[in-house]
Amino acid sequence: MRREGWVLMLVGSLLTAGSLGAGEPYAPQVGRPHPNFVLPRLDNRRPVSLSEFRGRKVLLIQFASW
Repeated sequence: MRREGWVLMLVGSLLTAGSLGAGEPYAPQVGRPHPNFVLPRLDNRRPVSLSEFRGRKVLLIQFASW
């Protein structure tokens, strides 16, 4: 997997996990698309979004630590 994919996966999981604590409990929806999100890149190029990976396999690891 390319570096951008790993960065997207890591930061996306951190952002998603952090945003879930304030609202309703999260339950994974198997077979349903994950909500889109946009993240900045480390090399200051154009931001990358989850929707850019449509049609490709992406592993999103969601976790929280508190």
